[in-house]
Amino acid sequence: MQLIPFEDNDKHILRLISSLGKGIDIIVGACGSLEWRYRYSFYPLGRYRLFAVLPRKHRLTSRDRLEVSNLHEKSSVMRAAGDVPKLDALRRMLETEHLQIEIINTAYFCDATVFDACVHI
Repeated sequence: MQLIPFEDNDKHILRLISSLGKGIDIIVGACGSLEWRYRYSFYPLGRYRLFAVLPRKHRLTSRDRLEVSNLHEKSSVMRAAGDVPKLDALRRMLETEHLQIEIINTAYFCDATVFDACVHI
C-alpha cells in the first residue's frame, strides 16, 4: 500500500478523484458530499463524532467535551449549505435553536485558506 498526500481544495480534489481506479484505488476521509456520491460508491469505515477546532489557548480547550451551548456568543465557520445533508441538518438546528451562534459561511472545500481566515474573525 502506498499513501499519497494531496491538497484537499476545490482546485485539486475533483481532478484527484477523477483518477480513482487509475492512479488511485481508494480515498479515505470524511465526506458526505452529494456531488461525490453521485459519481462514486461510498462505504463507511466507522462512525465519528463532530469535532470543533479551537485555537490552542482558547478558554474552552481546558474541557474534555463541549456542548453546543458552549459556543453561544461565538462565531462558527461552516461550509456552504447544500452539499452535505448531515452538515445542512446541523446548520438548520443551529439557525433555529442556537441563534446565539454566528455562522460564517465558507466554500464547499475547507483548505488552509479557510483556517487562515479564521485568524481574522
